[in-house]
Amino acid sequence: MKTWNVCYHNWLILAMPLEGGWAIKCLPPARHKTSTNWQAYKTIEEGMASAKEYIDRAIALYVLADTLLELCETGKIQENECHGLLLSLGYC
Repeated sequence: MKTWNVCYHNWLILAMPLEGGWAIKCLPPARHKTSTNWQAYKTIEEGMASAKEYIDRAIALYVLADTLLELCETGKIQENECHGLLLSLGYC
């Protein structure tokens, strides 16, 4: 079965046709170790829109986490506050 791929913000979006729909998976840049599971969508447009939304949200979370770590390292927020905020973002 043929798989298509598209790059979006240094991420790779894989699309595989299924009977009656499409399977979509997002692979982050090489520096990140996790990827999404395959998700099924009725149309390729719906799948690509969902993948792009997921990637945009993930990039925003990476930026927030990086900023929190920088604030912690410079002493502008306490380590326990930083840890709590990172946990709320799904890190740690």
